[in-house]
Amino acid sequence: MKKILRILLPFMILMGVTGCMTKSVPANEQMVQYMESKYGESFTFLEYTGGKFGDSTFNGFVSSETFPDAKIFVTGDSKKPGVFSDNYVAFLQNEAACKILQDLAGEVDSRWKVFCTPETVGLPMDRETSALEYLQNGAALVTLFLPSGESQEQCDAQMEQFRQKLWEKSIRADMTVFLRSDDALTGINRDNYRSESTGSYDGRFAMDQSGEFVTARWR
Repeated sequence: MKKILRILLPFMILMGVTGCMTKSVPANEQMVQYMESKYGESFTFLEYTGGKFGDSTFNGFVSSETFPDAKIFVTGDSKKPGVFSDNYVAFLQNEAACKILQDLAGEVDSRWKVFCTPETVGLPMDRETSALEYLQNGAALVTLFLPSGESQEQCDAQMEQFRQKLWEKSIRADMTVFLRSDDALTGINRDNYRSESTGSYDGRFAMDQSGEFVTARWR
């Protein structure tokens, strides 16, 4: 009997029969732990998103005390334990980033309204990242409202002027443009711009790595 136990004991330990085996932490709990450790506030896991069969990466959305209604993106890799990235800075700096963009747009036309939408990708940033650094990190997703009734030549000239002002700050933008009446423009703000930008857009303008327009077209 003792001989049999000596033979079986290593296998019992390996299989966790002895109760000493540590259970792995679920991915959703890892995401929350990572976010709370990085930002020092409470987060709640909402749901998984994306992912493909056989892919080692896993993605999910969480919410925070500061932005309880937001879906904050977190991504990790099962092949790289403990390595995560998120887009929380896009929410933390959204108001300040929108102000930077609005100030630049106001130099082109005071009627313009500009808003920056948080992108659903992991960003190499933390709470210390400034709004300008956030905008300079990559192509900012920008929703731009322009007054209708202007000629295409005038709109083209103003978009080029705006591109130059953005690039002077080393900002690249991926812009979706909507044309609205002057009366409609006055009522658009950060709280309702998403609902105002549903339906067909009127223009698409995107800047490349060198700050030039790689896409510039009107519908």
